Amino acid sequence: MEVEPNEKRTCLSWLQRTPTGNNPQQILETLDKISFLQQNQVDVWDLSKLNPNRINYLAKIGARATNQYLQRASEIRRYPILICFLKQSLYNFTDDLIEMVDQRLWELYNQAKRNFDSDRLMASKTIDQKLKTLQDIGHILLDHNIEDNSVRAKTFESIAPDELKVSLKETKQLIRPENDAYVDYFGKSYNRVRRFSSKFLATLKFQVSHL
Repeated sequence: MEVEPNEKRTCLSWLQRTPTGNNPQQILETLDKISFLQQNQVDVWDLSKLNPNRINYLAKIGARATNQYLQRASEIRRYPILICFLKQSLYNFTDDLIEMVDQRLWELYNQAKRNFDSDRLMASKTIDQKLKTLQDIGHILLDHNIEDNSVRAKTFESIAPDELKVSLKETKQLIRPENDAYVDYFGKSYNRVRRFSSKFLATLKFQVSHL
């Protein structure tokens, strides 16, 4: 409950502050709080002997209590409040973190879909030209009056090699895999995700549930 060095707040007030968004800064701050509580072994505190309603009641007091209130309170009241508050805070921050990361990834995925739709719309504006190119080349290939050794030269009379390369590249962008999920576009958000992903995976412990 003392003011931290080089800080203008107490550790209590820092932990009382709940997340207000799902940006990387908020996610990292929540991870710092979880790490702090884990380092102080709050995760292994056994409060099973206490009534859950009592824990919630004391935790709510701790979430609102000022530093002055707790300092004036007797030890027999102060410490149960702090213990319940810290234990419940670990649960709450963990739930908040998972929801924040889930929302963040969903937002990035939706943005990937919007970027894909935008790129596809721009590329589709040249579909008519690509179809005409395909039609011209098809007529040349199927024209029996054109000798086989003249097909290549005749094709490049219809479209220049450089233009054909550009057309093929743009056509490739229009071809998408079956059950397309925009994964390649979502992958472009990697730099945004990696700001917190490593710490997220290192802080939380994941287990397989055997139902």
